[in-house]
Amino acid sequence: MAGARLPTLTVALLALPRFTFWDLTRAATYQADPHAAAARALAGRIPSGVEVSASDYLVPLVVDRCPTVLFPNTHQVPVEYVLVDTTNLYGVPLPHDQQEAYLVALPGQGFHVIGQADGIELFQRDG
Repeated sequence: MAGARLPTLTVALLALPRFTFWDLTRAATYQADPHAAAARALAGRIPSGVEVSASDYLVPLVVDRCPTVLFPNTHQVPVEYVLVDTTNLYGVPLPHDQQEAYLVALPGQGFHVIGQADGIELFQRDG
């Protein structure tokens, strides 16, 4: 019976590199993602307590310390900062082209860019 386990174990070990679980053995798995680091750094520039509009997956970076609405701010909630990932306008809550239109319109609504990194932009309302 013990001899039957050896071929099974051998096959399992030989197949392991083909599965995602194998990635846990690679150092690159544990490297910080530069895009996520850029998002955290820009979110850290937003003062606590101010109103923010943020891209869907960036909301968790600010919602614990700022009143936050989803970008694009279709309900016209007054906000002081906008944190948006321009590389990931993927259709939530509006289609990509409509989100781009909101992004392009921000300067005309009194916002200016105060920080950019890896496709993520931080806007602040003028004055």
